[in-house]
Amino acid sequence: MARIIPSALIDGITGKFNGDVFQMWRGIIVRKKGTSPRQPRTSFQSSSRQLFSYLSGSYDSLSDSQKSAWTTYAALIGSTLSGFNAFMQLNQHILYANYSTLIRLFDPPPERNNPSSPSGFYIDSTPGSCNFVLRWSTPSMYNYYVQVYSSPLTGYRNTLFPSWLLSQTVNSPDEDYIFSTSSFSLGSQIRFRLRVLNCYGEASAYSETITTVVV
Repeated sequence: MARIIPSALIDGITGKFNGDVFQMWRGIIVRKKGTSPRQPRTSFQSSSRQLFSYLSGSYDSLSDSQKSAWTTYAALIGSTLSGFNAFMQLNQHILYANYSTLIRLFDPPPERNNPSSPSGFYIDSTPGSCNFVLRWSTPSMYNYYVQVYSSPLTGYRNTLFPSWLLSQTVNSPDEDYIFSTSSFSLGSQIRFRLRVLNCYGEASAYSETITTVVV
């Protein structure tokens, strides 16, 4: 907070300017640092809140026996996770994956079985092709899905790491994914990592991160 003493030229300032708030207090102009809204209206945050509200309503509609089954499943994780949290977590994974054969869950998985991380992850690139081809060795079974996450960097500055974005969910037997670099300038760096989901929305740890350069 800053204080500005009124003069013959300026005897009062109120309102907002450049994100800061000005008001009068005991004859002194007070400047307060503006704050960010508690519920920002970015498209991602809005969609996340809508998804949370949608799934919360779905959980409320479950029978008592289904809720009890989710509580039992959550206990298998060996943490303080509640049945509600387990239901939300797996269904968020499924809906966010946006893949036609991944269906929202009403009943929990029959057992806890988180998949292993992808192995044999590497990237092929062909100069002038505007494409990176991401490949992996495992998993290679149906009902397992590989999620490709990307994070473009700013030039060659490795100190700035933008958020990871889900580029695509791929049926794991395909064992590759083509990422187009046509919208990136030459020399741009892009990071990639993979994660596996099974048909119940249980997720593996992320793979190693590989950074590539558009040539």
